[in-house]
Amino acid sequence: MIYTLSYIGLRNRGLRQMETYDNVGILYTDVESTFQRQDLTVHQLLTALYAPLNHLDRKFFGGEHPIDCILFDLS
Repeated sequence: MIYTLSYIGLRNRGLRQMETYDNVGILYTDVESTFQRQDLTVHQLLTALYAPLNHLDRKFFGGEHPIDCILFDLS
C-alpha cells in the first residue's frame, strides 16, 4: 500500500511540476532541484523502482512515461 501511495504522490507532483515546462512525462524528483543539480541519478533509481506501477498506470489509465533524459545547459 505504501509503495503504491508513494508512486501516486511522486507521479502527481512530477506531472504538476512538468506542466510548467510544457514537457510530457514524469520526473519523480523535484524539478527545480534536479535542474539546479543537473543530476538525474535519484530520478533514474526511482524510475527503476516504480517501473511495474508505471507500466500498469500507462497500460490501464493512460499515464505518462518517466523522462529518460534531460539535456542541461543547451544554448
